[in-house]
Amino acid sequence: MRDLVKEGVIGSLHEKFYTTVGNGTAVANAVAFASEFAQKLVADGVDAVVLTSTWGTCTRCGATLVKEIERAGIPVVHICTVVPISLTVGANRIVPAIAIPHPLGDPKLDHDEEKKLRRKLVDKALHAFNSWGWWSNSVWIKIKKKGELGVHIVSQATSNDELSSI
Repeated sequence: MRDLVKEGVIGSLHEKFYTTVGNGTAVANAVAFASEFAQKLVADGVDAVVLTSTWGTCTRCGATLVKEIERAGIPVVHICTVVPISLTVGANRIVPAIAIPHPLGDPKLDHDEEKKLRRKLVDKALHAFNSWGWWSNSVWIKIKKKGELGVHIVSQATSNDELSSI
């Protein structure tokens, strides 16, 4: 994501990321959590969210977060390992992740190859915003002229090290 900022593909990243284990989280708790931080994202001017999750209940929690963030008016792409669960819960823009427990990487790869793999997933996530008619080239140009595009990563079941190398 930092490379995308340097390349001018996105304007900036939010200074924070939100995380939850997701595992076994009750739907009501996921709704409450997302409702709270979605308002903070709106107040901070975040334009889009890329959310990752793994496993079964983590994906259910993640898709619930997706719906609540979108209810606040921010489009979300859900990168997840269990796509049918995300679909069942009602996420609209879904990118299949690599595998459990490493949704955005493969620790068997060397650093450069893993970074290429992650970049490919993030690029797919950015293109998934097209499903909303929001990230097309013409709209993208208008957004860049109006101001920076702030993208926020909401991560589940990933480490800080994994996030810092995206």
